Amino acid sequence: MVNEEILRTKMAEKNLSIAGLEKEAGLGNGVIAKWFDKVNPSVESLKKVADVLGCTLDELLVKEDA
Repeated sequence: MVNEEILRTKMAEKNLSIAGLEKEAGLGNGVIAKWFDKVNPSVESLKKVADVLGCTLDELLVKEDA
């Protein structure tokens, strides 16, 4: 699951809105908003977002205790 707080922080650092990030990452409208509603992103989509934000996939994911 995507860590919404980290994603929003990274977006703010790049001065990107959700729509702007979707555009930069080549994703459809509303894709990222669905992630906040607990829809898991595809690895491909998450990788595109991480590339735009200059971070790793791991940084964007919620860490769950084992």
